Amino acid sequence: MEQAALFKVPLHLEDLLKEGWEGYRIAEEDIEKYEASVDIDEDEISQLWFLPFPNLTHDAWSQVYLGIYNFRTLEDQQKETLYFIITKGVENALEYLRENHDSDIAKNLLKVTTFVLTHFIVEVQKAHLDETREQAPDELPKISSTSKKTKQSKRKENQKWNWNAEKIGTTLDWVLKLLDKCFSPQETPYEIDDKEFISLFARVCYVLIEDHSICKNRELKEVIFAILKVVFETLHYRPSAIAALLHLVRKYEHAAPFVAELIHYLDVNFLKGSLGAEVIREISQYDPVELSKAPTNSKNIATFLCELTDRSSAGIKENLSLLVDQLDCESYFVRNSIVHALGRYLLFLSSETKSEANEQVENAAQLRSSLFDILLKRVDDVHAFSRSKVLQVWQTLVDNKVVPQTLFPLLMQQVVARLRDKSSIVRKNSIALFESLLSNNPFGPSLVLAIFENKLKSYQGDDSRSQRLSESSQLSDCNASIDKEKAMDFYQCAVNFIVKVSEAIQILSTLVWSRSTLDVQEAISCIVTARQFEVDNSDTAVRSMLGLVFSRDASIRSSVIEAFIRLFVGDNEKDSLRRSMDITRGVVHLVSGATVGEVACIQKLLEELASRKLIDSRTIQMLWDIVFEKMPGVQKKQKKPSLLVLALVAPSLQVLISEQLTETLLERMKLWIREECELCSFAFGILQHSPIALKNKKVLREFGSEILNSLNFKERKIEQFERFLTCRLCVLEEFSRTIYSCDEEPSTTAAFVLMSLYDQLHLSLFENSTNEDAMEDDEVENLLEPYALNTLCILASLFYFAGHVALNELSLWESFIRRYRESVANKSSQVEVGTDTTDTEEIIPQEQEDSNANERHLDALLSHAKQEIISKQGVIGKLVSLAVGVILQRQFYPMIKACAISYITKLMCVDESFCEQHLKVVFTVLASDAPAAIRADIIIALCDLAVRYPNLIEPWSSQIFRCLQDSSVEVRRNTIMCITFLVLNDMMKIRGQVSEIVLCLVDSDSQVSNMCHSFFFEVSNKSKGFVYNILPEIISSLSSMKDLSEEHFKTIMSFLFSFIDKERHTEGLVERICQRFRLSEDASCWRNLAYCLSLLSYSERTIGKLANMLKYYGDKLHDAVVFQTFCNILSKARKFSKTEFRAFLDDFEDKLVECQQKQKDQEENEQVTENNESADIEKTPKEDKRKKVKKQVRIVEETSEEEQDEEEQKEPQEEFIKECPVPITDDYTSSEQLSQQVKRLSLRQVLRQRK
Repeated sequence: MEQAALFKVPLHLEDLLKEGWEGYRIAEEDIEKYEASVDIDEDEISQLWFLPFPNLTHDAWSQVYLGIYNFRTLEDQQKETLYFIITKGVENALEYLRENHDSDIAKNLLKVTTFVLTHFIVEVQKAHLDETREQAPDELPKISSTSKKTKQSKRKENQKWNWNAEKIGTTLDWVLKLLDKCFSPQETPYEIDDKEFISLFARVCYVLIEDHSICKNRELKEVIFAILKVVFETLHYRPSAIAALLHLVRKYEHAAPFVAELIHYLDVNFLKGSLGAEVIREISQYDPVELSKAPTNSKNIATFLCELTDRSSAGIKENLSLLVDQLDCESYFVRNSIVHALGRYLLFLSSETKSEANEQVENAAQLRSSLFDILLKRVDDVHAFSRSKVLQVWQTLVDNKVVPQTLFPLLMQQVVARLRDKSSIVRKNSIALFESLLSNNPFGPSLVLAIFENKLKSYQGDDSRSQRLSESSQLSDCNASIDKEKAMDFYQCAVNFIVKVSEAIQILSTLVWSRSTLDVQEAISCIVTARQFEVDNSDTAVRSMLGLVFSRDASIRSSVIEAFIRLFVGDNEKDSLRRSMDITRGVVHLVSGATVGEVACIQKLLEELASRKLIDSRTIQMLWDIVFEKMPGVQKKQKKPSLLVLALVAPSLQVLISEQLTETLLERMKLWIREECELCSFAFGILQHSPIALKNKKVLREFGSEILNSLNFKERKIEQFERFLTCRLCVLEEFSRTIYSCDEEPSTTAAFVLMSLYDQLHLSLFENSTNEDAMEDDEVENLLEPYALNTLCILASLFYFAGHVALNELSLWESFIRRYRESVANKSSQVEVGTDTTDTEEIIPQEQEDSNANERHLDALLSHAKQEIISKQGVIGKLVSLAVGVILQRQFYPMIKACAISYITKLMCVDESFCEQHLKVVFTVLASDAPAAIRADIIIALCDLAVRYPNLIEPWSSQIFRCLQDSSVEVRRNTIMCITFLVLNDMMKIRGQVSEIVLCLVDSDSQVSNMCHSFFFEVSNKSKGFVYNILPEIISSLSSMKDLSEEHFKTIMSFLFSFIDKERHTEGLVERICQRFRLSEDASCWRNLAYCLSLLSYSERTIGKLANMLKYYGDKLHDAVVFQTFCNILSKARKFSKTEFRAFLDDFEDKLVECQQKQKDQEENEQVTENNESADIEKTPKEDKRKKVKKQVRIVEETSEEEQDEEEQKEPQEEFIKECPVPITDDYTSSEQLSQQVKRLSLRQVLRQRK
């Protein structure tokens, strides 16, 4: 290599090992001599510092080349030496080029120097990438616990060859300088048109882009951009560079944003947008089939297209038709990216049309319209991620105000459809689009349907009138007609939009109870937005999410509370006065017309608002001003909800009412108790939590007298009786609570009111009698006659008030005993702290004896108190026989009977023996044809009794479960609610009543169905295997129900099987369901079992289990439905199966077909034999037939008499069961009924003996 030979750049590094490279070829002897070594002495190295590569000796050239070629096998010191030699040689070459102006020598020198430097970078970078990819996380160096080891490890790391960002930057700077020597316009460039030479520079950049850490380095990124700028300016190399960059994009995920930024940089600064268009054209020409076969490639291409269009949308216009054709690609990644590109192009069009001429604007409008149509159709994509992406694009367009008003109704229609989507991500994006459409709607801040309909009708009426009038001026009339058409189109779009918004809100009201937390939170936000726009049914939707304040999920509770704060206060910060007014107005509106359940939820909400100090003294004062009618401009109907709000917030606020307000309230209550007793009950609720306000002991007795005087119904109409009595009972209930929470001697005051009621009842019953003695038992029969309504009102009040007093007395005694036990426990703990350890052995036994004696004494005291409460000699217990007589009387006023049942059940809560004695009475009324309201109240009472005495209620649990199929919706609601409470608190066990519960899943009432769904959700969260354990029993019981439709069966099973998520549970159900095929002979039962099997999620193991159970269901495959169901199971299994498992599936399918054909052949043979037998029977003589007929007639005559007797005896028995389904003791039955029952029992014994 003494004289520089002409160097031709090879395609690959290893090409120099072949023949044909004169002067630069590496022979075999050179490889053997210098393999894996760079052994150059110091003198020769010093010469290399001043000589360029073409002047190297052949030995030095061979060592440099082989050092690059075998870089991976070199030691760290040799790598460092090679790096030093190459960088120094490049420096010497650049110095040589500054002095030497011979173009041939300079070009040759540039080629050789660039070849060595670029291949060195490529080989080093490849070795570095391979090392990082192959190194597992476990093989990474760990930090040692001792300081000595860390120092040693640091030394070793310093000694290692390190290809870091500094060295990469240094080498890239040399590459850039060599590139400038070739193509820089500032100096005299050595224009080298060799394509392979230009590829050397590009190849370095491509290899570096493969490293994600280099792509994140800003300084290295700028150098790479500068190198590739020169490469792309060389036109003949541009197609190859585009192909290479797209190859990087397909292969490496991190390369997509980097390459997109590179193309945008080149287009903006140098190429004027041409490169982006070429890249998009290249992507548009990809084969969709090939893209779908490689999901990773298609995903990376899609990411790159999104990144590129985010930076610039100019290149889309030229390739728009090609991109639209790719929407049919099977890869949803590609479809998503194209949809994203179309959305970006629409944004680009909207900003571009503002500065264009009229013709261009019209063309752009047509193009926008066609693109909008395409995006509307893409909402119905088959893939969930594609649907969600389209919704995201639409949201971006709406937020940027690109969508015309005519598309708002169509978009809202698509939102309504997507809110019902099965995919949660689609629902999430549809909810976001719904909120965006509302926030950016062009129809105004108030979307009240009636207003827009009236406007539309007025314009339609004006249009019809204008047609009748003569046309005076054509120009003015034309302009007016155009304006009217625009106005009519505007209001028509608004009406259509609002109608669709109302439909969407109905769906959102159901989504707030979704299992997905994300769905719930998004739905809550949308409902609040709709309420702020005053949509018609948004108020109902707001009330539907009140129950979420009791959610177990803290995030949902927080979202609901924040939503109501946003409704009451708004998003903007306000002063305290304005905020208090808004909160007062919002809370009063929310309470108005609320149900009992909603009131409980509002109370919880008010507690949270009070804890956040949003309800302050100013808000309370405003509410009192509304109650006392001091605030101007307040309607009278707001007085009741305002007082209710005060009653609800009273437990949360310690200071609610002052002495002055107390006096004013007491005066108003004396007026309210006559005409507005509901306000009086709310006021009592406030006073319960302000006991200091009632300092005077005579106040409660005075109110008791006022309440008793208000019970007079003589001067009122008969139609007002039910409402009148209901209001008085509510007042009595709150009054009893107020007595026991505020009075120092509550028992005395309650006894005074009870005795006053007794006196009023006596006066009403025996108005002309002078006998004022206590009522006797024979008065019961007189009471069962029709009475005046005034007497009934007093009687109901007596029952109701006595029951509440009994419970309050019990609660008073239990709280007293509980406080006493706590005080004893505190004293004993203090004594233990003060005593020495030496005396503990003597003190502990004595303390135990004293504590046991105290416990026995307290138990005896509580038992004695219970007996005193229910004693017939007491004030409360003397009504027991009267109440039982009223309950068992069939023809009696329902409200009086309800009060009597309330009284009896409350006394049953007091004492266990009393409860056991009267349970039969309660269940008799429950099973009778009593009014639905009474039976619903009994269910609630039984729930309370089950909490207190679970062992007593357990034998009667079947009667409670039977109410799930009651004809009354109210009874079914209360029953499922109570069962849910009892089961979740382990106070009731579900044994044989599972089928009665699951039937509520398809109940006609949506509230019952929703509560049943909630029951299974809560129970499954508490016990994971609950549904798995009861499923076989449910399948058997439902399959045997002939009146259950197939649709309802599938609905129930699809819901229950959604809880089966473990493979071992799936395997167990496969075995247990398959075994049930042999136990049934009904084809409908086989189909139900097969459908249940199709609901399971199968794996390779469970499919194998299903194949092993073929002997149980193989003979049922002749049924077409059963066979098709098993085929569907196999088709689903093929989707997740691996290649080696598909052979097993094919074998299994062949066995199914074989079993089906075998059963069909067997049926055909049986049919042939039956036809032959029937033909033989026809040939038998007629005399044999007559003999058989005579024998059958003789048998029928012998058995008909006995069967007739049995049927006659069964009929009255069934009537008796319907009349009295629960056996009653002789305390409440007549002797005639008992004698009839005995007669029926004797008849049964006679019939059994005859049999």
